[in-house]
Parts: sequence; structure tokens; C-alpha cells
Amino acid sequence: MTGSGQVRQAQVARARTYEEARSVAELGCGRCGDRREPFPAEADDLAKLATDAPVNPHPYVGEYQSVALAFRVIPQDEGIALRVRPKVLFYDGDTLEESPAVPLRPIRDGHFISRQGFVTFLNPSADGRMQHLVSRRRLHRRSA
Repeated sequence: MTGSGQVRQAQVARARTYEEARSVAELGCGRCGDRREPFPAEADDLAKLATDAPVNPHPYVGEYQSVALAFRVIPQDEGIALRVRPKVLFYDGDTLEESPAVPLRPIRDGHFISRQGFVTFLNPSADGRMQHLVSRRRLHRRSA
């Protein structure tokens, strides 16, 4: 074993808890114990915190992309909505068309929920616009 495998093995050996060792083994990083996905009960609790409060769309509106997906955040009523478009066709029945707009309900501090899951916005620039969108454990960079 060489390189990152040795580093990962050393991190697992230094881990103080089972959860920390498991996160190092699975995610390949040290001190990941507090970066776990919420358990279903915790996710339900977070969903209960969602409100229908008005949202200033300026920091969030734009397009965010990864290699395979393009997310477009648009203003909708007194909030924001999310549209997703695949950039690659994986299966015969796939399409490159954009999904219908799904409203995002605010939870707190750039965290939102939709019927498809959680979305988080990170790293505001000097003008206040968010530079990254996180969805399904993936980071997507602002492109427009």
C-alpha cells in the first residue's frame, strides 16, 4: 500500500472513536466525524424547521454546474426555485431537458429543502452572491 492508502490507514489508527474511524475509511479524510449525513430522524426534524418565509433571491439566483449536472436557481413568487438539467445522457430514455421548477423552502443560513432533498449554498463572494451549491453530497460551482 502506498500514498493515500497509507495515510488513510494511519488516520484510522489514530481515530478516537468508531464513527471517526469509519468516516476516515469511507470518506478518505481525517476528522470527518462531524460531517455525517443526517439520520432519517434528524432529516425529518430539519424538514419541520422549513418555513415559507420570503427569501431575497439575489445571493442565490444563477447557474451552478458540475461535470454531469447543471442547476439553475430562479426567483419564484417570494422565494427561489431550482431547475436541474443533466449534461450527459447515461441511459437510452434520458433527456437533456431541464426539470420543472421545484420551490426551495428556507431552513436557515443558506440551507433549503425541496421535495427532492436538501440544498445548501456556500461561499458568498464580495457582492454577496453564493459561489457553490451543495446537493446530494456534491459541490457545484457557480457558472453564471
